[in-house]
Amino acid sequence: LSERVQRPKFFPGETAGDRMVPAQPLALEGRFDEGGASLLPNTRRIAELVHHATRAGDVGRAAECLCSVEYVAAKFAVGQEGDLMREYAEAIEICGGSPSPEQQRLEHFKNFVGRHRAVLRAEYGEL
Repeated sequence: LSERVQRPKFFPGETAGDRMVPAQPLALEGRFDEGGASLLPNTRRIAELVHHATRAGDVGRAAECLCSVEYVAAKFAVGQEGDLMREYAEAIEICGGSPSPEQQRLEHFKNFVGRHRAVLRAEYGEL
């Protein structure tokens, strides 16, 4: 059927289609630096975004999340600090053998989180 119908895939000037997917913030309500009862974390994004990025080989997207203080706070707030350390290891592993700037940045953040785990747990602890 697609061979018979002659229509452009995208509108003029577009390089990709707009899937009309709403933004997925880390916190649906409130902010992680404020905490409190008004905080409603987006657990689906927190649990799945980096996992899917590393499985797809998208190191840039994974590093963008893993090297974000807000993402680290979100992981601690929902009690997934062990998963966070595993995500760092997986992202560093897919970087390959040659040290890249992203790999070095990931290792620095992983070391920082590892050293300051107790402080992060006390500050952002499980909701």
